Amino acid sequence: MVKLTFLIPEEMQKWLTEFPNSAMQGMGIGDLSIIHDFNRICCQNSGLTVYIWSLDYHLRGYEQKSDK
Repeated sequence: MVKLTFLIPEEMQKWLTEFPNSAMQGMGIGDLSIIHDFNRICCQNSGLTVYIWSLDYHLRGYEQKSDK
């Protein structure tokens, strides 16, 4: 079962602390939550290819290559 981290108060507080800097770079809170989930999924699946598919230029570069 996938745990929804944005519902955990501590995680939301961390995102809100980062949000002003992200907003100045053109990212919304939704983008920030996608990046945090990307990082979490990469940690859970270190041997797999993981990437963010997006038309947003600031989300396109997120990719973890497979070990294979």
